[in-house]
Amino acid sequence: MTFTEKTELQDKVERRHGAKAWAALGVAALMFTAACSDGGDTPGDDGDASKDAQVEETVDEKDDDQKDSDEDQKDSDEKDDKDSDKDSDEDEDDDDEKDDDRDDDASGAEEELREALEDQETWTEQKATMRVDASEEQMQKIVDLLSESDENMTEQDRKSLEDAMDMVREVSVEFQARSTTDAPLADMKDLTGLDWSFVADLGNGRSVEMMEVGESEYFLRADVLEILRSMGSDGKQQAEQLEQSFSDVPKEQEWIVDFVKGSWLGLDKALGSEFDKAVSEETKRIEDEAGDQKSADFALDYADVEKDGDETYVMNVKLKEMFEDNPEMLESASASTSEFDSAESSSPSTDSSADVDEVLDSLNDNTFPVTFTVKDGKVTAVEMDVMDILDVIEPPADAEEDEVKTFEEMKEAELPISVELSDKADSLEVPKDAVELTEEDFENVFGAQNGSGSGSDFDSGSGSDFDSDSDFGSGSDSDSDSDSDSDS
Repeated sequence: MTFTEKTELQDKVERRHGAKAWAALGVAALMFTAACSDGGDTPGDDGDASKDAQVEETVDEKDDDQKDSDEDQKDSDEKDDKDSDKDSDEDEDDDDEKDDDRDDDASGAEEELREALEDQETWTEQKATMRVDASEEQMQKIVDLLSESDENMTEQDRKSLEDAMDMVREVSVEFQARSTTDAPLADMKDLTGLDWSFVADLGNGRSVEMMEVGESEYFLRADVLEILRSMGSDGKQQAEQLEQSFSDVPKEQEWIVDFVKGSWLGLDKALGSEFDKAVSEETKRIEDEAGDQKSADFALDYADVEKDGDETYVMNVKLKEMFEDNPEMLESASASTSEFDSAESSSPSTDSSADVDEVLDSLNDNTFPVTFTVKDGKVTAVEMDVMDILDVIEPPADAEEDEVKTFEEMKEAELPISVELSDKADSLEVPKDAVELTEEDFENVFGAQNGSGSGSDFDSGSGSDFDSDSDFGSGSDSDSDSDSDSDS
């Protein structure tokens, strides 16, 4: 019932009770008059008796009129009550219908999104492009907040952070895959049985690419010189040193010059098979840590879905509930982190279950929104704001006041990312003019660096600019400024 309807009903009630009150006062006044007249009668006075009779007759007539008026008012009140009850019932019915409509809409939206996600699991080819959609202002706000929260951050640290944020804004990652067996990509356990390509576009003519077309036919390229030049003054210096050393490279190692210049390399069958083996082992390790593979619509079981536009669906995921029911999702991530920490230090890895409990304790009941675009029954885009995850996390109980303040301020920051999807991949073809890399070529370089090769110019004792001490891109000859740039 609306506020206006409630006000009108209240006015009706007040008017109805007011009429009753005035009617009662009228009856009381007449009764009081009659009582006074009866009490003032003088027995045996015919004139007074006649007057009394007239008064009584008048009173009776007024009583009858009042009775009729009361009955009319009663009928009117009953009608008003019925009308009011009817209006109230209709309002409640309208509210119920609206609630039912909202439930139907939510249920319909969830079903539509589920069907689109299930359809995605039948795709035999796919193209996915991920990028950061944050504006320069949004990235700068993150830099400012991080700088304010770290009193030990130097000006050089801030510059490195800004450069890293700029690079993130320019990067897009594209992955394409096509099944060579007509089996859905979702059923693939590794990279065998499909052609695929990976491109990390770093912007400004810089990219790293890799692809497999056919059986164990791998190709890769990288704009090494341009990537180095984008890494500050030290990177530019390293790029110049590399270019100057090209003339000293022996013929059997010219392939690495081609690679550094941005040419495609093609691995021969032997190297391709070795790479296949390494990829399979890594894939199996990831699968073992991740546990059972979740279906594309898995998160819907822990989410509320609402339709926001003709083609847009917002899935509000209850992360805490999802992780409580599926702690293995956190355990795999925690295990990977523990392994990394152990590799970086001499201390043994800790029990991941304690880390999982700590994460679960830090989560609240807020939801994490993920937006899907669905066209013609197919998911074409997924969007989220990474910083929204902070709304689901509570600051540590022992956090200092300034840390809590920074945490709350970070919630106001934005870092939107998106993934564009298509069920059609581009044509994946063998790169033309690719330089073939054999196992022997590989041994000539890396075997020499390990001291087990033919003693080529890659050997650390050769004095060549390509010796192992140069280690281009590592910043080994750089000062602290280079270290900061490399870290970025």
